[in-house]
Amino acid sequence: MRPPGGVLAPGESIIATVFKFVEHPENNEKPLDKCKVKFKIVSLKVKGPVEYVPELVNPLSTFLGRL
Repeated sequence: MRPPGGVLAPGESIIATVFKFVEHPENNEKPLDKCKVKFKIVSLKVKGPVEYVPELVNPLSTFLGRL
């Protein structure tokens, strides 16, 4: 997986998180027929070895909730 900014330089890596969300049906459509499950992959470019920390991704999940 490559970040949207381009190619990773030596010593850089990415942390990727997948968010799953469900689009609810519009108007009077039956819920079981028209529910759509979608996924959004968010990557964060970091320099050097970094362990996954949920606090790095929480602001992104808040942003995705508004889309």
